Amino acid sequence: MAKPRLVYISHATELGTVYTRAELQGLSDICTANDLLLMLDGARLGVALTAAISDLTLNDIAELTDIFWIGGTKAGALLGEAIVIPDGQLAHEFAFHIKQRGGGGAGAAYRPRRGPAAIRQQVTVTCRALPD
Repeated sequence: MAKPRLVYISHATELGTVYTRAELQGLSDICTANDLLLMLDGARLGVALTAAISDLTLNDIAELTDIFWIGGTKAGALLGEAIVIPDGQLAHEFAFHIKQRGGGGAGAAYRPRRGPAAIRQQVTVTCRALPD
């Protein structure tokens, strides 16, 4: 018998659906109550966060999900995405698992950080490096 442990959502979805903060909060609450992890596929995160109907921030996503990633290629980057695991306990040995599956090439880095403030700081530093 399978024992589900993870709820996987896309933001924005393949059909363009964008979650509101209230919807993501509701999903997060249900996951917490049922001991499930909430993972947000952020391949289209740039589109979702800048949508006119969006009321979510990157900080909200970091607070309400267990794992999310920031997609690069669908936002115009040549390659890559950032996997964000705000909880250090959940991120334990993440780099090892990636390496075991063939990831973690020469340019890869794993820097465990704690909480949304650290994520916001890293994103702010990254965004400052981009031209306006």
